[in-house]
Amino acid sequence: MNNWLVGNIDNHGDIFGPRYWIGLSTTITGNWTWIDGSNASYRHWGKGYPTPDDGSDQCAVLLVPDATWLSQNCTSNYSFICKYPPNYAC
Repeated sequence: MNNWLVGNIDNHGDIFGPRYWIGLSTTITGNWTWIDGSNASYRHWGKGYPTPDDGSDQCAVLLVPDATWLSQNCTSNYSFICKYPPNYAC
């Protein structure tokens, strides 16, 4: 899935910058959870990530072009990637 996302971003031009929020963040207990509440069983962290908990909210970012994930402070500004049902009209 990561490579598919990165390929589509590359094919459409990287107009929003090289980092995208993907809807994964730490909870109060420090566990990484998707925004819909499901457990993050698949992970693709870059070397040295996720960073140790410093008490701030941490969110996962997809790094283009290598498709690895970074942990960043959730208050940082990046574009985002959303999952939505098939046949959804925007």
